[in-house]
Amino acid sequence: MEEIDGILYLNEDRGILKQFEKTIFLEAKNHSEKVNKNDLIQFIHKVRKRDCKFGLMFSYSGYTQSCFQERNEILLMDKMKILLFDLSDLDRISNGIWPSKLLAEKFQVFLQMGRDK
Repeated sequence: MEEIDGILYLNEDRGILKQFEKTIFLEAKNHSEKVNKNDLIQFIHKVRKRDCKFGLMFSYSGYTQSCFQERNEILLMDKMKILLFDLSDLDRISNGIWPSKLLAEKFQVFLQMGRDK
């Protein structure tokens, strides 16, 4: 079986957590290169194999434009939710933003993107 970097099991359904599935898969990329479309596709396959529709990907170096485009296409095709985080997001957390607030912001942008298409 392929390696998953982490799994979150949510046992609450308050606030922003109501929007999420109970199981969220995590992938972390600590590479000098930006995460590309193929990296994202591999993560999406790992998530799909486990019958999940929600994932969080963290990248130290950011993402290529093709990665963002692929993520957007996946949203439109099968409603899979993949939120992308990078070093600037971790900086925001270290500067005082609550992780739940950052997650809520990312999720709202993601939902708006789906409605705009």
